[in-house]
Amino acid sequence: MLARLGSIVTTHRLAPLPIVLAALAGCSFAFVHGPPPDHERLAYFDCSSSNALPILDALYAGVAAADAVLIGAASPPLTSSPSAAKAEAVAFAAEAALVGASAVYGFRQTSRCRSAQAQLLDRAARAPSMPPFAPAPRIPSAMPPPPIDPWTSLPAAPSN
Repeated sequence: MLARLGSIVTTHRLAPLPIVLAALAGCSFAFVHGPPPDHERLAYFDCSSSNALPILDALYAGVAAADAVLIGAASPPLTSSPSAAKAEAVAFAAEAALVGASAVYGFRQTSRCRSAQAQLLDRAARAPSMPPFAPAPRIPSAMPPPPIDPWTSLPAAPSN
């Protein structure tokens, strides 16, 4: 049924839709990044914490798996020959496995990112926000030096 829907889609205005969906397949492998390896020592880092791309991968993997089951289980083959239907079912199953692996990778990386960001916030909350105050410097009680005569660059004579 989904294969027939795909043929209907490709013959109408929605022809770019399968191409766009295929381009988005496995986007977690390309665009989801976990925390850096040394995030415990960094004051700031960036990583992917949103599950949007892994969810898209999981949905796409589900559609590909459903296509594989529907094409493989169709009693009259949806293609020209039974061997072509079997090949399409295997191709859809392989695509579902690859995109499913991308979804698992994406969910794992976003989970690691959220955990590392929580650790960063915990470290920031425990760190002192301002350095402790130092005591005021002590001024010695000795007499200040005598003024310097600008003409001779020698100490000026005391004036009485």
